Amino acid sequence: MTSIPELENRDGLTWLEGTILAAIRTWVLGCKRGVSAERPLQILFGNLRAFPAAEHLDHFMQALNGGCTRMIEVCCTCEPMLSGDEMLLLDMFALMQEERHEAATDLLARFVTATAAHDASGHALAIVQVLREAGHALARGPAALRRHGHPAIDPVPGRGASPTLH
Repeated sequence: MTSIPELENRDGLTWLEGTILAAIRTWVLGCKRGVSAERPLQILFGNLRAFPAAEHLDHFMQALNGGCTRMIEVCCTCEPMLSGDEMLLLDMFALMQEERHEAATDLLARFVTATAAHDASGHALAIVQVLREAGHALARGPAALRRHGHPAIDPVPGRGASPTLH
C-alpha cells in the first residue's frame, strides 16, 4: 500500500500543495545554481501569511540534502508533472498534518538516513503547524492516509462516522 500508482499533474494540486511544491523546487533550483532561495521562499509563504514556514522549509531541505542515501527526484519549477519523490514529500506533509508523525518520518527514511529523517520531520511538523496557525490545511491528508495504509483517526473514539449527512 505504499506505492503511488501514477504521477500527478501540478494543475490538480490545491493552492497550498502547489505552494509547498513550488517552495521545494525553488529551494533545489537555488541550491543547484548556487543562489539563495531565501527571498522567493519568503514571498511564497508570505502569500499564505505563514512567513516562519520559509525558514523551517530551508532547515527541512538542508536536513534532506545532508542525509541523502539516494538521489531525491525534484523537478524544475516549470515541470507540470510531479515526480514520485515529490508526491511522497507532499504526502509526508499531509501525514504530519494528520498527526501520523512516525509514518511521515518513515516516508522520509526512504531516501535519507534515519537521523536526517528525524531532523527533517521536526521541521516538517513546524511547517505544518505554522500553516495551520495561518488557517491552512492540506486537502490530501485523507488520501495520503489511504495511500500509505493508515486508517483515519476516529474523531470520537469508539464511535464511527455518522451515517447522517447534513
